[in-house]
Amino acid sequence: MTRHTSRHGDVPFPLSFLLRVNEVPPGGKSVDLVADAAQRAAFVERYDLEALRALRATLCVMPWRQAGLRVEGRLKANGDQRCVMTLGPVPMSIDIAINRCFLPSAVSCGNLRDLAVEIDPNGEDPPDLLEGGSVDLGALVCEEFLLALDPFPRLPSALATRARFADAAEMEKSERPSPFRILERLRHKHKTDGS
Repeated sequence: MTRHTSRHGDVPFPLSFLLRVNEVPPGGKSVDLVADAAQRAAFVERYDLEALRALRATLCVMPWRQAGLRVEGRLKANGDQRCVMTLGPVPMSIDIAINRCFLPSAVSCGNLRDLAVEIDPNGEDPPDLLEGGSVDLGALVCEEFLLALDPFPRLPSALATRARFADAAEMEKSERPSPFRILERLRHKHKTDGS
């Protein structure tokens, strides 16, 4: 298996599947990526998960425009994230659609007018860059997986604990006299003692 590194450092993606543009027939190609135990362990370590029991991406790769690719499919995964408050396991289940397009870099394209892309802020994302005439479907799955994770997973019991602490802090604050009230008492005491 070829290991490719992410754009954000030298750490390899936990899953890699390199597909060259010329390997995709005009009718498209189906690709089924299922993470094995070692790859799931790499996901757990790389993305700071508690556990990853299953990860599967069912993809259809089709030619797009003159020299690009469109990848459509589904990503399903289940496991546990870590609660940001208690570090306990928070169940997670991912079931998302994948729809990404890729075009070669402008440097390698002879006729850019045929590949021109209009970007609509309310429409689809602009196409990603095809590097070296291939796309790493494993890296694409890793990116989509990471985007689907809850950035602040919390256990329901952690939310209740947080509410109790907030209530206790508020109660303590209300029982504590105001510093201005203390100064007023001292000033009043000084007046009565000094007169």
